[in-house]
Amino acid sequence: MKYSLSCPPPCSHKIDVDAQNDDEGINKIMEKAKEHVKEAHPDMPPMSDTQMKEMVRSNMQKAA
Repeated sequence: MKYSLSCPPPCSHKIDVDAQNDDEGINKIMEKAKEHVKEAHPDMPPMSDTQMKEMVRSNMQKAA
């Protein structure tokens, strides 16, 4: 399955991953999102893994 998450505007950076299930998709998106935040949004307040996981879970999209 394909999973994706878009950074809110004005950034709108899109993260796409392939995963077998929702948990794997969330974990892969979180890894890529952490890298993106470091590079593109260094002033963004830190987010705990629990907060990030919930944000990803509620905003990600999946397609077969």
